[in-house]
Amino acid sequence: MIQIATGWTDSHLHAFAINHERYGNAGMFDDWDDGPINGKRVRLNQITAPCSRFIYQYDFGDSWEHEIKIEKAVTSEAGIKPPYCVAGERASPPEDCGGVRGHEEMPETLAGPLCEEQSELIEWLEVEFDPEQFDLYKINRNLKHLQK
Repeated sequence: MIQIATGWTDSHLHAFAINHERYGNAGMFDDWDDGPINGKRVRLNQITAPCSRFIYQYDFGDSWEHEIKIEKAVTSEAGIKPPYCVAGERASPPEDCGGVRGHEEMPETLAGPLCEEQSELIEWLEVEFDPEQFDLYKINRNLKHLQK
């Protein structure tokens, strides 16, 4: 769900830090002596409670770290099955953009005069990137595929 909400591809290592334990990608940490617990073996409601907070780390090279708070557990409403996104702001950073620093520099580079750096960034993005855009419909359409 997090990957869909951010528009990322789940192509990097990730881990959840919950209650002094780490949970991560199944199989991707096999050669690590101190790797996290296989996250596919645990359901979130088994290790957290409403009002819990935990950390989601993604792409250990770019070092994205998100604090997640579970405000309440909900059941399916008539005609609406979770998961679904209720709101959001701005576009997520593109995958492999260089972490926080790369993402912070991106709007200035894109808005500046056409130069080699801007041309390379545009080519790398492959699509027009608008840092102010948030597409709630697209996120919910993609989350709906998880229900099947």
